[in-house]
Formats: sequence, structure tokens, C-alpha cells
Amino acid sequence: MDELFVYLHKRKFGTPDYKGGLLPITRMLDRRLANSFNYVVQAADYDFLVARPGMIEDRIAARKPEHEKLQAQYDVLEAEYFDVTKPKRDELETLKEQRQQAIDSGKSHADALATINQFLADAALAEDADLKSIISNFADLLAKPDFQSKMRAMAEQTPSTEDDATVSRIQAIASEVATRDSQIDDEKRNLSSCESKLEGLRRIESEIDHNNWHATGHTFSGVNVGTLADAFLRDMMTDASVIGQLNDAHRDPPRPRPTPSSGDFGGGFGGSSSSSSSGGFGGFDDSSTTSSFGGSSSHTTTGGFGGD
Repeated sequence: MDELFVYLHKRKFGTPDYKGGLLPITRMLDRRLANSFNYVVQAADYDFLVARPGMIEDRIAARKPEHEKLQAQYDVLEAEYFDVTKPKRDELETLKEQRQQAIDSGKSHADALATINQFLADAALAEDADLKSIISNFADLLAKPDFQSKMRAMAEQTPSTEDDATVSRIQAIASEVATRDSQIDDEKRNLSSCESKLEGLRRIESEIDHNNWHATGHTFSGVNVGTLADAFLRDMMTDASVIGQLNDAHRDPPRPRPTPSSGDFGGGFGGSSSSSSSGGFGGFDDSSTTSSFGGSSSHTTTGGFGGD
């Protein structure tokens, strides 16, 4: 706390009990000192803070009867509420117990059902394995030399024609099985060939993408895409051969021609100039021209990738 405020407060400045002394000059100095830091306002705040705890206690004491009354009403309502809801809460607990019992019972039934299903599945697998073993053994028996002819001879020795029909049916089934097996083998070979060709096409495509041959300006001289594709699909060429031919026939994009300056008109005395362009998939031509002072010129045209 400010020492000047303490000084004036102890002298009870501004109150009837002010001890200002007998000299008027002392009272005048105290007034100037109080005005210098607004002692009156600070004194009022100080008195309020000192008195506030007592004021709060008085307000609490004044509200205590009302609080006790409300607490009593709350106790009555709470007792009534619990008395009313107690049967409902008991019923809810009973329902929870029944629900748990149903869950436990359902789990037991589910476990029993799973056990039965597993047993049936194991039995079915065992029967399936046995059946497959029987079929395999019978197929091996049918494949043995002269077995069908012996079976036919045995059937002809019986007076019943049912044995002959059974043998005929077995022979037909055996023939059909052999045909189906042959067809399956052919399909497997065809599928393997298709997969091999597809893998080869992927390698060709990967090589083209890797070298950026599909970009503008890249051309291929002396090759035909249709011929290469047909030869590859007919197994007349491998993917490596196709890639090799494309690599040999590939021509890089022509470099941009420099703009001639006034001092380089005509390529210079005794100089030369060349121009080349290569055809791409659309069958563009590849031509080149070379000339020099007193020299010769030549012209070459080659079909592109996709032209003949």
C-alpha cells in the first residue's frame, strides 16, 4: 500500500476524527498531499474492500433460510421421484438379466450349430475325397490297354442286354472324358500362348515408353507396323526381335535449323548445307540433301513405320 495513503489514513484524514494538528499549515499540506493522488477515492475503495467480507457473510446469512427451504423441497421431490421410478428401475434390471441370458443361450446354440456344421463339412470333404479317389482309380483302370475290350467281351457273355448298354455307356463317357481332357490341354496351351504374347506386347510398349518413341518427331525408317505385329502374333518373331528392328529403324527428331545471318549466306564459300526429315507412323518420308560448292547432291526417301 502507498506510504502517503497510509500516512493520511492513520491521521484519519477526511473524517471527523482527523488529527491535523493545531497549525493551519499542517492541514493545508495534508489537503495538497491528498489531492495529489486522489486520496478520497482510494479511501472509499479501501473502506469498501474492508467491509466486503462482512457484507458477503451477511448476504449468505440472509439467504440461508431460503436455501434450507429449497433443499427441503428438493429432498421431497427426490424421494417422490425415486419412489415412483423404483419399480421401473427394477423392471429394467430384470430385462437386462433376461437379455443377457438370451445372449448366453444364443451363443450356446451358435456354438452347437457351428460344431454341427463343421462336422458335416468334414464329412462332406471326406466323402468328396473318397469319391475323387474312386473316380481316379476307375479312370486309371479305363486307361489300361485292352480293358474296355475285355469288359465288352465279359458283357457279351451274359444273357442280359443291360450289361452291354452299361459297357457302351462307360465307353462313351471314357471317350468324352478323353476328348474333354484334350480340349482342356489345348485351351491351357492357348491361354499360355496368349499370356506370353500379352507379356511380349507389354515389353514392347514399355520399351517404346522408355525411349519416348511415341513423341512428336520420332520416326522409323524401313519398317511396317502391320507386318511386325502380324509376324509377332504368328510367332514368327519374338518381342526382342521387334524391339531390335524398331531400334535399328528409329530416327531421332530433326534438329531445328539455325537462322542464317547476313555473313553466312549460302552456307559460306566452299561450305555445305544439309536437311533431313523422317516419316513416322503415317508413312512420312525421310530425305536428306547435301551440297557444297562445286560438289554433288543426293536425295534418299525411305518409308516410315506404318508405310511400305
